[in-house]
Amino acid sequence: TDSLDGSLRTFGCRFGTVAPVTARKANDNIMQCMSPARDIGATQLEVTHNGGAEYTSSGTLFSYWPSSEILSIDPVSGPIAGGTLVTVVGHGLRDTTRCRFGNEVVDGQHYAGVDTVYTVDRLTRQVLSNGTEVTQWTSRTRRYGVAYLICQTPASSAGHVSVQISDAFGGFGVSQDVDFQFRAPAEVYALWPRLGSTEGGAILSVAGSNLLGANRICAFGDAESITAVEISSKLILCEVPAHPEGAIEVEVSVVSGEGQQLTSSAVAFDYATPISVLGTNPAGGPEEGGTVVSVQTDSLDGS
Repeated sequence: TDSLDGSLRTFGCRFGTVAPVTARKANDNIMQCMSPARDIGATQLEVTHNGGAEYTSSGTLFSYWPSSEILSIDPVSGPIAGGTLVTVVGHGLRDTTRCRFGNEVVDGQHYAGVDTVYTVDRLTRQVLSNGTEVTQWTSRTRRYGVAYLICQTPASSAGHVSVQISDAFGGFGVSQDVDFQFRAPAEVYALWPRLGSTEGGAILSVAGSNLLGANRICAFGDAESITAVEISSKLILCEVPAHPEGAIEVEVSVVSGEGQQLTSSAVAFDYATPISVLGTNPAGGPEEGGTVVSVQTDSLDGS
């Protein structure tokens, strides 16, 4: 304001029809008041210096922004090396909105979305010029823009961190219970069995570390990739696909900043031609067991 001198002045603000809103003198030209809750959009802001008996008529506008809110993120996990492109869907997203993963702040790339209609019910309070207080429920329909923001994850240690988005003034509010998981890279240590039929069908146990993950697959060389059954972070199961005879490497999928990739543990699985039984000698024995039986097959070559 131009001047706030005088000890008899009682300061206040009026946001649209909501008044009086208590104000305080910050210095000779600055009055401070806290905005009340209102619908999104611009409202006229005027001030008083005599307790509401008179208000200015400056036509100054105060704009209410939609609150920044995350509705969802995708994906919800990525590698500790960072680089994962996370799509954030929410309200109140702007060109200047940034993302915070834990304590790390990164810039976002904003994309306009669609409008969603919401009906807002709230209690309003109005003090008339004669001092009468009027309180009533109002219901208004508003359109909130649902927008998209893409943020690239920073490097981080393994674990869950909260995801937040900045408000209109660049600050970050209270956590909204949206988490992103930074995962340590998967690694394959051992396979059992190490050998199987070229016809496939065996259940392969894959032992390693950090094997839990969305849509984990097992890759058998150039054969068909198989969706894994997760047992624990150290064990997954995969059905062996058919493949020509020979040794191949078995890897599991990981997700990096460039998308779906595979481990590079180089643990081998051997495919062998299935054997057939041609006969036995003797063909039978006593019920108590103990008979040494020689089983003739077509081939037992291979180590």
